[in-house]
Amino acid sequence: MPATFDGDNLLITLPTSTAEIDAKVDLYSDWKEWFKTSPNAKYPLAFDTVGGDPTTATGAVAAYYFLRNDNGWRIKPAEEDAEVTIVGNLYPRDVALPVFAQTTGAFTVLLNVERDASSVVETVISGSGVTAGDKTDIIDGVWSKVLETLTAEEIMRITLAALAGKRVGLGTATEQYMGQDDVTPRITLTPDQYGNGDPTLDGTP
Repeated sequence: MPATFDGDNLLITLPTSTAEIDAKVDLYSDWKEWFKTSPNAKYPLAFDTVGGDPTTATGAVAAYYFLRNDNGWRIKPAEEDAEVTIVGNLYPRDVALPVFAQTTGAFTVLLNVERDASSVVETVISGSGVTAGDKTDIIDGVWSKVLETLTAEEIMRITLAALAGKRVGLGTATEQYMGQDDVTPRITLTPDQYGNGDPTLDGTP
């Protein structure tokens, strides 16, 4: 028994005693036949579809069937307790609007939509959309991040001097750790008799 189409109330009522509904055959195709019968063409479209175009000699784009819930159409289960599975790539045209209507009577109906996983299209964007200027801004933002009163760029210059810079005046009243230019003192320390002291740091360019 096919589904029934009520153009006045914009309802597609599923047949009774049917556990599985084919979205293409039992809904979309049957609606097309109903729509072609006078005077049903006066009602808003219940479905539209995309897909079916050939991709290879043996392959084609999977078909998608969109219920025009934006036109007011809803799918209504039969008046019975049932579990019904709609098989096929059935989607609502407006995801914010309902697809199914409740039964008139107090029935319990479990409705499932079983879509073809192989037809799911993943959109991959080639390139991040980030411009060269954006990249420069990101880099500048990272290096200018302040950590304990010093920017990341300043910390890197001071760390490089401490690890690989020229040492000047070790064991004297003033010790210095030079930048890579061997001119700029990045760390200046006046140690006490125990070798301790509060260093002066310079991480500026």
